[in-house]
Amino acid sequence: MPFVEKQFSPKVVLVAMLVGTFVASVSQSMLTSALPAVMREFGVDATLGQLLTTSYMYTLGIVAAFSAFLITRCNVRWLFLGALALFAAGCALAYNATAYPLLLAARLMQACGTGVLMPLIQVVALEIYPKDQYGQALGLVGLVFGFAPVVGPTLSGIITDALGWRTIFLLLGFVAVASLLASSLVVRDVGRHERIALDVPSALLYTFGLVVFMVGVTGLEQFGFLDARAFGPALAGVALVAVFAARQMRLRKP
Repeated sequence: MPFVEKQFSPKVVLVAMLVGTFVASVSQSMLTSALPAVMREFGVDATLGQLLTTSYMYTLGIVAAFSAFLITRCNVRWLFLGALALFAAGCALAYNATAYPLLLAARLMQACGTGVLMPLIQVVALEIYPKDQYGQALGLVGLVFGFAPVVGPTLSGIITDALGWRTIFLLLGFVAVASLLASSLVVRDVGRHERIALDVPSALLYTFGLVVFMVGVTGLEQFGFLDARAFGPALAGVALVAVFAARQMRLRKP
């Protein structure tokens, strides 16, 4: 099945998808400058405030690890639109969050969407462009990945000072929805799919390993490095990831 209809060039498809991916990528760092305002509004300390960014990165890493499995099994069009819709829904929840747990849940939703979008667009770029234009396609994708996190803190600082931190999510959500509508018109499925099986033990080891490690690292600031409540989970997380890596090396299809 062709990835795009004849009236849409690869550049049009890629640009439509890059807009949404750029917004998702910039959200990684866009809350950094707004953390003091968020902490004051919800009455949380620096540890919980930073969790809004660190948990985002960890969740993104966990979801991105499963992206190859999802891309192989799922229709690329619906996978992209679903991930972008999840990100937009996270922006809506963050904008309307009345308590810190809701804002944290919103950030995790956004991270799940971003974790799928970032690997997916690289696959799409290589599928819709001819081989002699791979450099151009990946250059555009790389520009988004490199440029977006850099401008995030600056943009968030300006927006927070002028309009408040919630406006950040209003802006991100608006652009995400616009990209979602445009992508729904031009994006089609790409590549061949097969019903591969997910190695559940590996998935659990990887996921819980990173989560437990994050809990330990977060506790370092709160309890101190020598406190078992901090280094205990951190060491447990490292051990789980090590077991995951060893298991992957033994599997015929990692």
